[in-house]
Amino acid sequence: SYPIADHNTSQQEPMPMENTGNMFLMLFGLSRQGVDMSFLKPYWPMLTTWADYLQQSLPFPADQLCTDDFTGRLANNTNLAAKGIVALEAFAELCKTMPSKGDESKCEGYRTAARDFAATWKKLGWDGDHSNIAFGHSDTYSIKYNMVWQKSLELDGPFDWEAIVPAEIAYYKTKANKYGVPMDYRHTYVKLDWLSWAAAMAEKESDFESLFEPIYQQAEDTTCRVPLTDLFDTVTAQCAYGQKAFVARPVVGGVYMKMLMKETVKSSTLPPTSTSSSTLTSKSINIISV
Repeated sequence: SYPIADHNTSQQEPMPMENTGNMFLMLFGLSRQGVDMSFLKPYWPMLTTWADYLQQSLPFPADQLCTDDFTGRLANNTNLAAKGIVALEAFAELCKTMPSKGDESKCEGYRTAARDFAATWKKLGWDGDHSNIAFGHSDTYSIKYNMVWQKSLELDGPFDWEAIVPAEIAYYKTKANKYGVPMDYRHTYVKLDWLSWAAAMAEKESDFESLFEPIYQQAEDTTCRVPLTDLFDTVTAQCAYGQKAFVARPVVGGVYMKMLMKETVKSSTLPPTSTSSSTLTSKSINIISV
C-alpha cells in the first residue's frame, strides 16, 4: 500500500474508469494551481488515448469495479459515470492549456461530449428527487461523492450543479442515521472520506454541518478504538470490517475537502465561515488527531 508501489500490473485490481478519472482530475488540479504542465508533452499521445477511452465508454460504465471494491462490481454505476464525465471535462480544459496544431477542435469535442453525457446522466439516472445507484435501478440511491471535483476544480460543467446537487444533499439528509448517511441503499456503513466530500458539496453551512457532524460523533462514540477507521457503521458507530481493515489509511485526509476548497478557491462565493463551521473545521483536525 501507499507509499510503497510494489505490485505489478497483473496484481492490480482492474478499475479503468476510476483510475483514468483519478489521473485527469489530479493533472487538472496541478494546472489549476499554476504548475507548468509542459512536462506532459511526451505523454500527451497516451493521455489522449485515455480520454478517447472515456469518450467511448461513457455515459454507461461497463460491469467493473470502482474504488469501493468491497461492494463488488456494478455495471452502469452512476457515481462512477459521474467521475468519468467530470474527468473528461477536466481533460478538455487541460487540453486547452496545451494546444498544438489541430488539437483545439478536439479539446472542444471532449468538452461537448462531457456535457452531452451529463445531460444523459440526468435524464436516465434521475428518480424524482435524487439519482439512482445505477442506470435502470429505480428506488435506489448512492452518495454521488465524485461530483465534488466539479466544485473543487472550479469547473462550470459538465453537470447542471443547481439542478442536481441541492436535491441530492436534501435527499441524503432523509437517509441519515445517527452516525451519518450510508454510502448507498444496500448497506448501513459509509466511508468517512466520501461522507466528507458529500458534505463539502453542500452550499449551505447548515447542510454541511448536518452531514459532517456525525463523522466527528462516530470517532467520539465508537468502542472500536483503533487509528481512525475510514469505513464505519452509521447505526452502531463500529468499524465495519473489524479492527484490522480500513484503519490508519491516508484516505482519512478526505475530511479536509471543505478546507481545501476554501483555501484554493480564492474568489469563492461561499458565505463567510460561521462560528459553528469554524468549530467543525477544528473538528476536522481533531478527527485526524484521535
